[in-house]
This record gives sequence, structure tokens and C-alpha cells, in this order.
Amino acid sequence: MTLKSFVLTALFASFSSAVYSQIDLQDSHFESKNPDNTRFGKAILSSNTPEFKFQAYSEKIIHENDTVPTSEGIVVEDGFIEKMDNYLAFRLSMVNENERFSLDAGPTVLKIYPNGSSVFRLNLNYRFLSVGFNFIPQFLSNNDDDFIKGKTTGIGFSTALNFSHWVQEFRYTRTTGYYLENTSDYQPDWNEGDPYIQFPELHYRSFQGITGYNFNQHFSTKALFFGTERQLKSAGTFLPTLQYRYYIIDNRVEPTNASPTQKSKNFEILANAGYYYTYVINESFYASAGASTGYGLVSSKIITSSPDERIETKQNNGVFKWDARGAIGYNAERIFSGMLLTAENRRFRQQNTNAINTNWRVYLQFHVGYRITAPKKLKENLDAVPFLN
Repeated sequence: MTLKSFVLTALFASFSSAVYSQIDLQDSHFESKNPDNTRFGKAILSSNTPEFKFQAYSEKIIHENDTVPTSEGIVVEDGFIEKMDNYLAFRLSMVNENERFSLDAGPTVLKIYPNGSSVFRLNLNYRFLSVGFNFIPQFLSNNDDDFIKGKTTGIGFSTALNFSHWVQEFRYTRTTGYYLENTSDYQPDWNEGDPYIQFPELHYRSFQGITGYNFNQHFSTKALFFGTERQLKSAGTFLPTLQYRYYIIDNRVEPTNASPTQKSKNFEILANAGYYYTYVINESFYASAGASTGYGLVSSKIITSSPDERIETKQNNGVFKWDARGAIGYNAERIFSGMLLTAENRRFRQQNTNAINTNWRVYLQFHVGYRITAPKKLKENLDAVPFLN
């Protein structure tokens, strides 16, 4: 059996879980005319005073450059949230998040990584709806060392529905090409700069969903993840979620008697409980943090193929998961941006073995977004559906 075959056999045999990857206001002019509204209230100034002239000039400059008119932002939930319902939000993100596998089975330790830590995501968000596309860019410096680590390609699609309380997301991800990060453990003469052991035909595919419930309507998940709202006052929420995923890990090389190939099919379901809080520093700046923990089950079928036979094994295991995240951001009338740091860990002991399967990730995300006026027809069609508003 070759070294590559040994590594992948150990991975699949002991690795059945690999990745994880309105309140409507009756007064429509409340926001701009109510003097008790701290966001929009203005002092009554005489038109003959320098203060009035300066204020009028300042508002003219702001209006002509980068501000949604105040009558367009709808403040709801007792002033905690500003809804940007009349605007499309474009959001571009770069995140060093990608699927990686690790296995600790006594003397055998495997760390299998993709060559391409940076992923670009482009999302188009409107009110409660988000659609997105992501890919691994080859033009970044940390993604272009194919000779050393092999070539990794990846693509993904996502869609999400985000209402005042309910949150729903679906995502598809496909990644091809991995390498053994701890090659030196298996090749004693390996030196930094030498090519790693590579698995160019190792494929990962994932279909996953998340269903969550936000217990506090004063807390805006859209402000954090969509950019279709703004959090105006600090708030926190208890946010339980149910995560479910079907994923496949498949080594598609031609099998031989010395090097059989393996494929695993896995279904995972996790129930999580978490708390998240957004601290509003001022009208445009915020900081947010949260953590969750959960437990669930993963069911796996592993298929080992050689020219002469095909062997199937099935396993069911409990899995423990935790994550923590912190964010800072800027969310103005038109422009929004931010940075999110996330640490995540999934871990379980393999059934009837001493192998410990771990999927861990620590990743940093940067995003920038811009809001434009939504097409009139789009607004009219959604406004005509009462339960969507």
C-alpha cells in the first residue's frame, strides 16, 4: 500500500465527520418629525440664524453625496432598528475559511488542508432575502503555490430568508484538491519548500441548512449578516439553531489492489443554543459578540473500492460542537463594512475505536457593502404581500 493510500485509508476509515464546512408605525413621518426620536429629532432654529444656514448647507451636502433621505429609513421596534426596505444591499466578503480535516488516532495524526485559504463571497440582499455566490480566487498570493501544495478549486451557492424571528439558510459547497499539511510526519527527509503529499482528486461536496429562532425582536440579525437593517440601540438575544448537512468526501483516483479508494457519505444534525449581543457605539459603529454550543448525531457510510471488491461500513456517532465569534463594523446610510472573527470546533470519538475526529476552524472575514435604490417593481410586488412586511 502506498503512502497516499495509507493516509486516505486512515482518514476515511476513522473519519465519518469531516467538515463543518415590525412594528408598523401609523405616523409615516415619525422618523423625521418626532422631536423625541433621538435619531431624527432636530432643534427648531430660526431661518435667520447662522446655525440654521449652516445646518441647511450641511444637510444639502450629505443628501447629495452618500445618504439615504431620512424619510426612507423606517425606524421600528421602539427605535432599536432602522429598516432599509427600499434598498438593495450588495455585500462583498473575503474570508480565510475553507474545509479542512484532522484525525488523531494515537500514533496516526492527519491534517488534510485545501490549498486556498481565502474565499470570495458576493451576496445580493433585499429585505429578508439573500442570494450569494462564492469561489476560491487563484490570483491571491496565498492561493497560487500549486507546485508545493497542489491546486484547489472551489465554488458555492447560498440563499437565506431572515425575518424578525425566524432565520433560514441553505448552502451548497464543492471543493477539489487537498494536501497533507503534516507531510514531514510521513516523509522524514521532507524540508520546508519541498512539495507536500497531494490529493488532487479528493473531492468534498456539502448540502447544508440552518434554521434558527431569534427570541428578541429588538435584535437585528439582518444588520449583522445582510446589511438590510441598522441596529440603532444595543440589544442581545437568545438564538437556538438546528443545523443539518449531507456531505460527501470522495477520492476519485483509479483504485488498485495496492491503493484502494474510499468514499464517505455522511448526514449530520446538530441542535445548538447560543447568545449574541450587539453594542451600538454610535449611530454608525457597532461591536458584536456571541457564542453557542450544541450536540448532535452524524451517520456515515464508508465505501472502500478495489479492482476486486467493494466493502461498505456504517457508523453512527454523537458529535459535540462549540463556536465563538466577535465582530466590529461600520453601518451608515449607504456604506457598511466590518470584520468578523470566528472560532469553531466539532469533535467526537469514533465508534469502537480510540480515534478522535476533529473539525476545527479559526477564520477572519472582512466585508464591505453598498446600498442602492431597489427597482420600483420589486418594491411594489413585495409590498403587495402582507405577511412579508
